[in-house]
Amino acid sequence: MKNEMIKVIDSKRTLLACGLSVCLAACTGSSSESITGVFSPLCTVAPGNVSTSIYTISWNAVVDSDLSGYKLYYGSSDDFSKYNALGSVTVGNTTMVTFKPSDYNITTCIVAKIGITAIGARPESALSDIQTIIVE
Repeated sequence: MKNEMIKVIDSKRTLLACGLSVCLAACTGSSSESITGVFSPLCTVAPGNVSTSIYTISWNAVVDSDLSGYKLYYGSSDDFSKYNALGSVTVGNTTMVTFKPSDYNITTCIVAKIGITAIGARPESALSDIQTIIVE
């Protein structure tokens, strides 16, 4: 599995690797909440706050007549996988979703990891390349 840091390009963050991309749509931080996780020294906002960021996550479609949709996994461990993820969300048969870290109690400056699987009549696919986001 390949981990890549999202690079800052102007005022948005974008990365496209093996069909999975994550783009920062908005970024501000407010209020406070205690959390556990790894803080990034690259974070540009105060750590541990409720994130108001919204990330747009998109990926290339899987062409399979048995496909019923996709599942988004999220977590923060160094050895992130779908088996040790903090959680997952079934997103239906779409190739783009918005991801709000605050919906999943992921606070600012946490190094979050995201991966996608295909689901359907066959067994769930392997996890896509993992994308790393420094939550702001």
